[in-house]
Amino acid sequence: MPSGASSPARVSYSNETNPLGTPLTERSLLFDDDDIDVAVRKSMTDRFILVVGGCGFIGSHTVWELAKAGYNVAVIDNLSNSFINVFEKIELMVDHHYAAQSKNGQRPTLKFHQSDFRDMTKMTAILQEYDYPMNFESSSDTLCDDQRSRISGVIHFAAYKAVEESIQQPLKYYSNNVGGLIDFCSLLGEFGIKKLVFNPRVAATNLMPVVLRVLTGALSSLSVYGSDYDTVDGTAVRDYIHVTDLARGHLAALSNGPSGGFRVYNLGTGRGYSVLEVVTAMEHATRKAVPVKIVGRRGGDVGKCVALSSKAEMELRWKTDKTLAMCCGDLWRFLETSANVVKEKVF
Repeated sequence: MPSGASSPARVSYSNETNPLGTPLTERSLLFDDDDIDVAVRKSMTDRFILVVGGCGFIGSHTVWELAKAGYNVAVIDNLSNSFINVFEKIELMVDHHYAAQSKNGQRPTLKFHQSDFRDMTKMTAILQEYDYPMNFESSSDTLCDDQRSRISGVIHFAAYKAVEESIQQPLKYYSNNVGGLIDFCSLLGEFGIKKLVFNPRVAATNLMPVVLRVLTGALSSLSVYGSDYDTVDGTAVRDYIHVTDLARGHLAALSNGPSGGFRVYNLGTGRGYSVLEVVTAMEHATRKAVPVKIVGRRGGDVGKCVALSSKAEMELRWKTDKTLAMCCGDLWRFLETSANVVKEKVF
């Protein structure tokens, strides 16, 4: 997570008797009410967090956590694998959240931009919307280059992450996850945006949605890929993290991460569960049976993958709160309250 911080820009004031600027004749751009335009003063506090892929599953929950914490959020999403109504629902949730606390005046701003983050022309135009207005009286009284943007940090969720597909279409994944990211980071650098939280992969995703499709009758059974791994019951083991905990982890990386340099953090519970253990947990939460069918392994899958999150706990002051049982319960409650949605479109 490359990150950085910039110091407030300063404007020098001088007169005929004191033509040279000194510490005593300089005043902060943030606190001078006499010589700075109102729009400029407002923009200095109108900072935004940019969330790329903010309408996706993890991205949308992260936008929600950011908004609850008081951050203004700008969402970038090409809607290739998500829907605009997700953003609209977040706006309603934020309205209700702040109204319930009688804090309507403190509600943060949410903005949506439909774009692929790899479209440099469109992204340049979007980022220019968040430039500080440069309407000072003197052409020499400008903001420092590293203070050009009102975007104080970026969280990037737009990486491709399907293991099997990445083996079948490696150039597609390289173009998006490597080439696209390099170009995007270069563009951020042009705007003086130095703090980036990048999620190159996501929590194990395919299992839970498929289990729910079985529970709703959309599928007759759950296909379990491989039963001959060196695990407790032969099925693959993964670290399943509640999306709320994951969203909080990204917020912690943005807020608490050390300044400067590049750091990698694992976000997880530190506890692995096999596919069949997850199925059992879902059956307990729903009081419904989940028929399973054992099939062959998928290409690229490993037998066990569990996160070691001690570094995140120590440096970011973050750890998970939710258990697997809570994950299953929340998923089932969501499905019950969304029963009016066409099943094929829910998942």
